[in-house]
Amino acid sequence: MVPQVSVIVPCYNERHTITSLLDALQKQTIGADRFEVVVADGISSDGTRETLQAYADEHSNFDLHLLDNPSRSIPAALNKAVQGSVGRIIVRMDAHSLPRSDYLERCLEVLRETGAANVGGVWEIRPLGQGWLARGIAAAAAHFLGAGDARYRTGGPAGEVDTVPFGAFPREWLDRVGPFN
Repeated sequence: MVPQVSVIVPCYNERHTITSLLDALQKQTIGADRFEVVVADGISSDGTRETLQAYADEHSNFDLHLLDNPSRSIPAALNKAVQGSVGRIIVRMDAHSLPRSDYLERCLEVLRETGAANVGGVWEIRPLGQGWLARGIAAAAAHFLGAGDARYRTGGPAGEVDTVPFGAFPREWLDRVGPFN
């Protein structure tokens, strides 16, 4: 069965976070048989590639592909991942993102209901560290004084916005507008 969704991930030296993303994707409510994960890695030197291979070996039912991105450019990684994917819906994730278990399902629903070119959700920024500075940066990035009118950071009612992080795009739209730059 050809996966309906291709989750594309630009990656470089993300050994400490990539497994958490893959675990979160394994828990998606649409089921792992309906999507593939394509990681375009910038030839990581921290063990990311070995971590990805070990994950693929341990989870043989999980459709995980590793592509090389020697330029280490995010747009180049995204373009390689799109080219190396087969799903009719492309969802962009970062190697350190943690989507909710219903993220892919909800994106598919909204794409179907609206016919939009790109859908996504609110980016819940969580501090990586335990200190006051990390907590302060996360709080500022989610507050209108730090994020302006970017509803993908501050929340609000569903509706038309300028952009979303971790967007879900019908492949036909990406084909229409051309590669990432």
